[in-house]
Amino acid sequence: MVNEKNQSIDATFKIEDYEQYIGIILGLGIVVLTFLYFHIWDLSSFKALISLRYIFILIGLVIVGLILHELIHAFFFLILSKGNASGIKFGCNLKQGIFYVGCSEPLKINSYRVVVFAPSFFLGMLPLIISYLYNLPLLFIWSIIMLLVSIGDFLILWNIKKFPASSYVQDHHEKIGCLVFLNK
Repeated sequence: MVNEKNQSIDATFKIEDYEQYIGIILGLGIVVLTFLYFHIWDLSSFKALISLRYIFILIGLVIVGLILHELIHAFFFLILSKGNASGIKFGCNLKQGIFYVGCSEPLKINSYRVVVFAPSFFLGMLPLIISYLYNLPLLFIWSIIMLLVSIGDFLILWNIKKFPASSYVQDHHEKIGCLVFLNK
């Protein structure tokens, strides 16, 4: 449990601190995933997507995906905070161009990792695998975008990777990231 005996560590960050790495990692990731898709399938499946109709469909799907991304965070916060819905807050930081959902209740660090990872799995990785299996280029593009949307989540996971399972985590109410409470 979190109490005055716990050591508190700030695990927040500014996205700008990672810009040089993000570009390289995202660029390489997109190239590798796209190469793999075209290695399994061919370019002809993408030709049908080159139309205004599919661009609007993709934009609509991305908007729905952004909303679902935050709802998945909220759903897992709700489950893993033992149903305390009053501590779950939605917000938007227009300066940084991010939407977020946070929970004021501290969670065990592994539960927090599940909350942070869940949207990228359900909206990015799982659809990506399905797109590879069934040659679904629109789903492929959407899953790549959903993985890109999850970059902040991946950075949070990277920042808390070194903390032990006995730690508790609480979302920071103003910054990207969290506070980690270590047992003494």
